Amino acid sequence: MATLHMEKILGSIMQSSRKMHPFFSLFAVGNFDHCFKNLRCWVHSYRPPTDRKVLYRGNHTRNNFYLYYEAQCRNGSSNASLCDVWFYVINNEMWKSSGKPIIDVEHDINSEDYYFEWFIREPISNILFGYSMISRRDGRLIPETVINAFTDKILEIVSESDQLCEYCVC
Repeated sequence: MATLHMEKILGSIMQSSRKMHPFFSLFAVGNFDHCFKNLRCWVHSYRPPTDRKVLYRGNHTRNNFYLYYEAQCRNGSSNASLCDVWFYVINNEMWKSSGKPIIDVEHDINSEDYYFEWFIREPISNILFGYSMISRRDGRLIPETVINAFTDKILEIVSESDQLCEYCVC
């Protein structure tokens, strides 16, 4: 069982998640007045230290939407294979996004106490962040093509809307 955390210093963020497979959580970061300057998102779980670890990075572009992702995958134990996928979507034209954020990636994968964190150390606005955990029962490594197809589908769905967050107040 993994625990998902998000920490911010002031500001306006709307978060939504649903218990389903794959697990999925979205964070619409408005921060219209730039009152917060840091955002930390991390997942915390326990895995055998003997698991194989692989990190995938990539991006997709569709119209004026840009999606960037990082996925940390683990396999090799008697447990299911897992990929923790962090991503963000920006649109400078319609959403007036602040641009591609500078992200510090933190992770500890050398022990059973595992975490994978994104830490944004700059003011950002009008960006959609997301997290998903993709799993496979047979213990085989989840290939990058699966993560790439998954994040491309996310961008396809997100790009159908011209609003970042219809419930956010500017």
